[in-house]
Amino acid sequence: MDEFRKPYEYFEEKGVGGILLVLFFMLISIEPFLGILSLAVGYNAYPDSKIFLPAFITFTAIYILFSLLSGILLKKLHSLAIAVTKVFLVFRIIFLLPVLIISMRFQLGTIALESNYALEHNSIISSFYISLSYMVIFSVGWYIYIVKSKKVHELFPEKKFNG
Repeated sequence: MDEFRKPYEYFEEKGVGGILLVLFFMLISIEPFLGILSLAVGYNAYPDSKIFLPAFITFTAIYILFSLLSGILLKKLHSLAIAVTKVFLVFRIIFLLPVLIISMRFQLGTIALESNYALEHNSIISSFYISLSYMVIFSVGWYIYIVKSKKVHELFPEKKFNG
């Protein structure tokens, strides 16, 4: 009787699933969208800059492509997936911090003096700190998950895992 197993018992489940699947979807959908929004922030803040804007467009394109590459390597269970994703999470902080600062400075510069200046100023500053907190918590949280997760270590054994 042991020879006869149900069809689902023949295949050992191997692949990106659970929380790692959430990271995959974030890398291929939310992060590229965030890159496009960042590009809009840079363009609105410095529309006529001949030096800043091309550099910013280049870094944004790298950010978007890096995010997509991380997601694809993760889904394909490539041996470099964990290393690339960890580097992306660090790059994410390095890229998004200036974007947040640029956005905050641009918004502060557009506050009308006739309006309730203090309220708008405090709102922009609060928004900056909330966004900064989210950015750091997201990146550090996923980084810790990748380093500490048993599932990640099973999918990417030590010989492939650059921890």
